[in-house]
Amino acid sequence: MYSFGKNVVHLNLEGILSNQYTSNYYDFQIANSQVENYQSQFWLSLLNNTPNFSVNYSKNQTPSPSIFQSNQNLTQTTNQSAVVTLTQPVSGIVKNIFRSLEMNENQNLATTNLESKKIEILSTVAKAYLKATSDSKTCDIYKTKFEIAKKQYEDTEKLFQSGEENKTKIDVLKTLSNEKKSEQESLQCLTDLKNDRMELKKYLQLSEDDDIEFDEMKVSLFQTHQLKLPELKYFLQKIEKSPTVDAYFFQTQILKEQARQNVMSYLPQVNFVSNYTYTPDNLVMNSDGTQGKVDTKLFSFGIALNWSILDSGTFLQNKTQLSHQKEEMNLNYEKAIKNATLTVQQSYETFQNQLNLAPFYEENVKILKEAFEKSSIQYRLGLISATELTLAQNDYVQSQIEWIQSHIKIDGSWIDLLSAAGIEPTFQELKS
Repeated sequence: MYSFGKNVVHLNLEGILSNQYTSNYYDFQIANSQVENYQSQFWLSLLNNTPNFSVNYSKNQTPSPSIFQSNQNLTQTTNQSAVVTLTQPVSGIVKNIFRSLEMNENQNLATTNLESKKIEILSTVAKAYLKATSDSKTCDIYKTKFEIAKKQYEDTEKLFQSGEENKTKIDVLKTLSNEKKSEQESLQCLTDLKNDRMELKKYLQLSEDDDIEFDEMKVSLFQTHQLKLPELKYFLQKIEKSPTVDAYFFQTQILKEQARQNVMSYLPQVNFVSNYTYTPDNLVMNSDGTQGKVDTKLFSFGIALNWSILDSGTFLQNKTQLSHQKEEMNLNYEKAIKNATLTVQQSYETFQNQLNLAPFYEENVKILKEAFEKSSIQYRLGLISATELTLAQNDYVQSQIEWIQSHIKIDGSWIDLLSAAGIEPTFQELKS
């Protein structure tokens, strides 16, 4: 795509759209980190289905009456125990499955947003490149116009000073005015081009020391590859799987899983619980009335059930809110499809129109070039005024600019069409 030689970067549109720079953008990095986050959250959510293992150890020292002394003086006794508890969720497994499914849908949504961000970045950088190349070629035209205008003024001034009767003071002033205006146009174009280059460097994250050179292209990239435009239905079929539309679909799926979790939150929470308790030196009463110490080991298991029947309307409130959000998301989904369909149709018509107009712009350049050349001859012969010559030159220059912009508009409208259909804006789409 580019090569370095004394800080010179050679760029072309096909290379710009090669995805080489997207990973450098902060917005892309943020979107990518969200994908990685939900990937981790999905796998971690699966751990919620595994048993909960806990250990509790306690040691207490309390005074108590001594049964071995008649005066019932208080002595200190020590009690200690260790409890191991294993809790396996039963109903919670189902809820956690829905939670894992929610994380999976969040991951799908994040991936869709990442793809959408990639398309946005590629489109933005490509548009910046097209504007810079357009201004670069326009500056060359204005430079040539200025050089011709300057020579016209110098020749007119010489003829007037020599007493040529066909050249008047008005002709001198008119050609001088045209020279100054052409110089102003050239300088303004160079300023715009400098700003375009700075903008492009920012997008491509190039150094200020890097200089940009654009690969020469006589026609649009679409025309260069001699691509054939598919029918409109090809792009319309892509809409339902476009990132913009998919985003609403996955958000609806997330709400669906949240609604299931809400139901499970209201239903009884059932857990399988087992305990193992070990108490060393536990005081017991012997059969002869004396007190002794033994180690006690107890194992128990069972089912723990908890059901908050009256939850102050929390379940119904969540259900109503989720239902409303899901209905709203469905409407947004339908709206996104309609908007995308309209945008694709408009972009398709615009692109077709640009393709059809390109030959007319090229033909117009040839016609006005011939008109300007003949006007220059007539001006030297004194058959037309400087004003008429300037008009012929301006028409010719404007036709050149329009011809250049027609190629830029073809590639730009092609990028708009692909972006509207949710396709990465590259020219590989029609090569395959």
